[in-house]
Amino acid sequence: MWIVADTPWNTDAAGGRSHHQSRFFSCYFQQSSGSNRNNKGGKSLADNRIDVESGGIGYIVPDGVFLVDRPGQKPLFGLFEQHNGKDTAKFLRQVYAHTQAMLEGAPSLHYDVQHEGVYVGNRVYCQFEHESCKQAVLQRLARSEDFKPFEEKFEFL
Repeated sequence: MWIVADTPWNTDAAGGRSHHQSRFFSCYFQQSSGSNRNNKGGKSLADNRIDVESGGIGYIVPDGVFLVDRPGQKPLFGLFEQHNGKDTAKFLRQVYAHTQAMLEGAPSLHYDVQHEGVYVGNRVYCQFEHESCKQAVLQRLARSEDFKPFEEKFEFL
């Protein structure tokens, strides 16, 4: 199930209407047609499951996936992760999985997100339940040379 909003977002700095429109938003708990509801005991798969072949990842299931059209610009394609708890190592594994997915272009290929015939890379928006966990993650990532090529693709909220 896709949630589609056809109303322009009021994001203009001057208070006027912008023409950015949400093309879709999908939550991790939405299930594909192979869900238990439809096939009485069959394997349940999240709509947001994105297969990742490299790094031994297998797949990622972001908490949210969205695409916002921006006239005259590339669309904004984002994956959202909500981290509850204080397990820094667990979240760092998720960050690694997202970087591997980006290297493959897996999110863009899975959702077929293109602009003028070219696949659009995604951003990852990370929300934390605990500020202390967020700070610990940021400190670890700041020391990681492997993360540097991806730092502009992540937003920590």
